[in-house]
Amino acid sequence: MEQDVRVVGVGRSAYHRSTAGWYPVSALGEAIGCAMADASLEPMQVEQVYLCASGGARLPWQESLLRALGHVPPIVSVDASVAGASRALYLARRDIEEGRAHCVLVAGIDHGPADAPSEQSMALWTAAAREYTRRHQCRQETFAMIAVKAHQHAFHNPDADYGQPLGLDDVLAGQGGFAPLPRLQFAAPAYAASALLVCSTEFARRLALSRPVRILAQVCSDELRGPAVAPDTPLQSVGYERDMAVSWEVYERAGIGPADLQLCELHDRATVTELLLYEALGFCREGSAERFIEDGDNTYGGNIVVNPSGGLLGMGFGASTSGLAQCAELVMHLRDRAGSRQVPHASIALQQDAGEAGSIVTLYRRD
Repeated sequence: MEQDVRVVGVGRSAYHRSTAGWYPVSALGEAIGCAMADASLEPMQVEQVYLCASGGARLPWQESLLRALGHVPPIVSVDASVAGASRALYLARRDIEEGRAHCVLVAGIDHGPADAPSEQSMALWTAAAREYTRRHQCRQETFAMIAVKAHQHAFHNPDADYGQPLGLDDVLAGQGGFAPLPRLQFAAPAYAASALLVCSTEFARRLALSRPVRILAQVCSDELRGPAVAPDTPLQSVGYERDMAVSWEVYERAGIGPADLQLCELHDRATVTELLLYEALGFCREGSAERFIEDGDNTYGGNIVVNPSGGLLGMGFGASTSGLAQCAELVMHLRDRAGSRQVPHASIALQQDAGEAGSIVTLYRRD
């Protein structure tokens, strides 16, 4: 019999744009310790660890686990290159659903060297922005407004290292970009550590764990993959149709729709990826993202608060941690513990994470 899965503890370090003062082993241990304290669990109750670590396994991660848990459970390493952090959560959730474990720690660490967006990726995203602009007469300022919103949100997030407020002119004047996307419309790399504790509903109830958050549904694009077809447009190349298929599958499994959501954390490595996801995730109709942005429906007071953390644009990007940091942010809001950036009446939230070859969409609900 499949088990429902709950997130019962979260821990997230501050994001750092350089390695100055950054000690990855200590940061990972602290993130795990915070997640354990948040869940009020005993260390020996952790049966399995999924670890996503960029830069290889050359640092003594066992030391972090030993420091935080007092023992080193079995560790499964997850490749950081393809939405690695979210894939680690996906695998842990599946283990619990299928009865192979009752309590799993999922951890991620980005320790370098951090990868800035490649020229090829930036050119591809810019081509997608140009194609969308041609199709729907979208203004350059619309893309820039997403970056402004991201930094406004990040300003209220103490973990964000790119949270300085920006004006529209600042973003449009960013140096060295590809019109219509200057460099301030691409997420910069960062170093961080994150950890989550997930468990079965039976485990959470038996231990009377406080305020768990239920994973309503989760879909990885691997599950939907059909015959390989080479993309023939920039929009297809950045995964627009893939993301649409994954999101509607997760809505169907959960029995809800985008109108039921109050907040979302999504993969905004560029402003154009966020704009396209508004439509792919069903937040607005195809071709209407510009009106959605200009009406403020992507922020506080609008239809849905997108990336209240500041997202990758405001926090920085790390392949091994971003998916876990997204989940931690949503869990804080669903528990009414997000401080000054709390989304009012948050009860259902969506997470979308993506990598080079796929995407993962997860729905959460407060208990």
